[in-house]
Amino acid sequence: MGESKKYPQYVAAFTACLGSLAMGTVLGWTANISEDMKHFTYNGINIDDDSVGWIGSFATLGAAASCLPIAFFCNIVGRKRAMICLTAPFMVGWLLVVFAKWLWMMYLGRFLTGFAGGAFCVAAPIYISESTEKTIRGALASYFELMLTVGILVAYIFSMFLEMKVYTITMAMFPILFVIAFAFQPESPIFYLRQNDVENAKKSLIRLRGNHYDVDKELEILKLDMVEEKQKKVPFCESIKKKAAKKATFITLIIMIFQQTSGINAVVFYTTAIFESTGVHIDSKVSTLIFGVLQPIATFLSTFVVDRLGRRILLIASNLGVGISVAVLAVFFTLQNADVFDAETLHKVGFVPLVSLCLYCVTYSFGMGPVSWVLAAELFPPEINSIGSALAGSTSWVCAFIVTKFYFNLQSSIGGDACLGSVCTGAVEGWTGNISEDMKKLSFNGITITEDHLGLIGSLSSLGSVFACIPSAYLSDWVGRKTAILLLIVPLLLGWLLIILAQEFWMLGLGRLLCGITDGAFYALLPMYVTEISEKDIRGGLTAYFDLFLTVGILVSFTVANFLDIYQYTIVVGCLPILFGLIFCFQPESPIFLAMKGKEKEASQSLHRLRKRSYNVTDEVEGIKLIVNQNHNHSLLTTMRKKYTRRVMLICFPLTILQPMSGITVITYYTASIFASTKVDLDEKLCTVIFGMVTVFSAFLTTLVIDKLGRRTMLITSLLGSSLAIGILALFFTLQYRQLVDESVIAALHFLPIVSVSLFTLTFSLGYGTVPWLLISELFPPEIKSLAAGCGATFNLTSVFLVSRYYFDLKSAMGIDITFYLSSIINLITGVFVYYYVPETSGKSFAELQALFRAE
Repeated sequence: MGESKKYPQYVAAFTACLGSLAMGTVLGWTANISEDMKHFTYNGINIDDDSVGWIGSFATLGAAASCLPIAFFCNIVGRKRAMICLTAPFMVGWLLVVFAKWLWMMYLGRFLTGFAGGAFCVAAPIYISESTEKTIRGALASYFELMLTVGILVAYIFSMFLEMKVYTITMAMFPILFVIAFAFQPESPIFYLRQNDVENAKKSLIRLRGNHYDVDKELEILKLDMVEEKQKKVPFCESIKKKAAKKATFITLIIMIFQQTSGINAVVFYTTAIFESTGVHIDSKVSTLIFGVLQPIATFLSTFVVDRLGRRILLIASNLGVGISVAVLAVFFTLQNADVFDAETLHKVGFVPLVSLCLYCVTYSFGMGPVSWVLAAELFPPEINSIGSALAGSTSWVCAFIVTKFYFNLQSSIGGDACLGSVCTGAVEGWTGNISEDMKKLSFNGITITEDHLGLIGSLSSLGSVFACIPSAYLSDWVGRKTAILLLIVPLLLGWLLIILAQEFWMLGLGRLLCGITDGAFYALLPMYVTEISEKDIRGGLTAYFDLFLTVGILVSFTVANFLDIYQYTIVVGCLPILFGLIFCFQPESPIFLAMKGKEKEASQSLHRLRKRSYNVTDEVEGIKLIVNQNHNHSLLTTMRKKYTRRVMLICFPLTILQPMSGITVITYYTASIFASTKVDLDEKLCTVIFGMVTVFSAFLTTLVIDKLGRRTMLITSLLGSSLAIGILALFFTLQYRQLVDESVIAALHFLPIVSVSLFTLTFSLGYGTVPWLLISELFPPEIKSLAAGCGATFNLTSVFLVSRYYFDLKSAMGIDITFYLSSIINLITGVFVYYYVPETSGKSFAELQALFRAE
């Protein structure tokens, strides 16, 4: 018997993903017409910014609502039938939008189309992961994100040439195209086996592998896997209490939250509005089209590498790129809102927003966009694959709702500078980012490193961080903030010494644990120290320095790793704590701590060092004493327990909640509006075309590297790239609207908006768009995958809804640059989380993944 055929599997995956293409048209529908709807109405309905926000976000809210129901529906009627049934709400929703006479009809229509599209986000990855071989599973699963970006691009293009009514009718035809193509594909063989229908399962495998392939061996393996899973199956309440289940849920939900909060939804949904906020003269629709082109291209390219490079590598690289791009965009908006730019300077630097968004698009599309969904589809065992994917999808769309709905509120209520520090969060724990694959291939100090070891290397540092927070708080109240921070250099140096001199794996693991202890303590103590020594009017900005230097640390580690071997690189990184200690030892103790100890004189002296000598610190000392006395009777243990509980809750859901906040929702929905906001003297339609081309390029790269680099790598790469792109766009808006430079500078920077938007789309599609969902399916153990995946998906979809709904509100409230600074910050934070907690799943079967995870 010959080898299996790949062509039938590619066809099945492609036709299944036509449903995600239909969802892409839903997401991209508002991008180029949001401004036209406000200016010319829609079917006679008056549309304002608030209405546009609801129109955009209701689709994500509907998507969030569908994830859990579709999971159960898939288990009842099958993956294929469930997906075909979704055509009904798709068509009803589009009909309501086409013939809407009142806003509620548009809202309901958008909700129904989002409901159907969100269900595809769950069903399609499940179907693909269960129908394809593991050697091409990552690439084919990334087709979901690829077709989603293609759908967005299609919407961008048609909106430029058709009247709104005709354009809307055209978009309504794509669900029909899906059902016609997909009706001829076989059902998932795993679903048949769950129904004890071995005969049809074999027929399905033959159709998917070819007539000359002996499917009996694969069929027996699948049957044995199911028997083993049934034997290990325990009541849900018991399974959810297991450490492995909790860890899997934590990882998956965090990835989905951070994916949506990277800024992708704000950029996708409100691209036009973002570019208009830059004050640069650029055709917003052209810029939107450019963004739309970039995203599918990047996603497509990622399909070629996702199985070769590995999920982990793509995720890490993507996270870094996203963070940088969003940071640049945020800086631009900060400078712009600070009136640094005059008209001439703004004209010269007008290219910055476009470049940053393009960079963000590219980096996001390479990892964060596709790899997240790939992981979600791979990790879940068959019996709970549907529910697990549903949880991931719901979390993602909940986050997307929040991002799209409240984008404009945040933009109007806060400034770009306040968010710039958060953009840089993620510099901590960058050591393994560029060397994990080298450690596996070349060993480390003669120590053989396996996937299990890499999982432990990443998790031990985070484990140390968890255990360090509460003890470090007690230590800081005992010996002081400054002294405690300096003492923490000792375990950090010991940890690096153990890693450098490691001859056995336990030394490497212990070193990572000690480094993690210091990292966790720094997370607790450094922000606390900064807030206690700074004045209230600059406290927020100074506290943001913590996140800023986190990203600098990541950048340094990644950069040095490219030029030195692993051993030399580790020595260089291990010397950084010494540099920190030499600089920090000359700083004063926290005045609040001194006041807590009754040392009022020393507290005054500390304040004098921190303020000007001529500053009268008496009133501030009295205020500190009042604060100390009010909290004197509060138990430190009780306080730390409450904080720990809040912290645990906050870090359990970031990936799916934050993904829409990455910028993808806003850019997809309102791309033209973003480019129009730049006011750059560029052809907006041309910019939009360029943006769309970059999107396609990033999607293509994802198919190439997702299984080579790994899910984890692609997701991190996507997050960082998206952050960088959004940062560039934010910087452009800052320079322009805050008048930090003259018009000549803005004119010279006219290319930045389109480049940044395109880069954002590219980076998002390469990891963040796909990997979180793929991780949901790969990582969760059978016992709790259903609930974990359902919750994750619900949060994500709600975030999408909120982002699309409130983009314009946020823009009006706090400025467009601030909005993108926030997305950039979120993307960097997500990249750090992926580095610590996400294991590599590329090339592993479901049984192997479960064994690996349980071993950790």
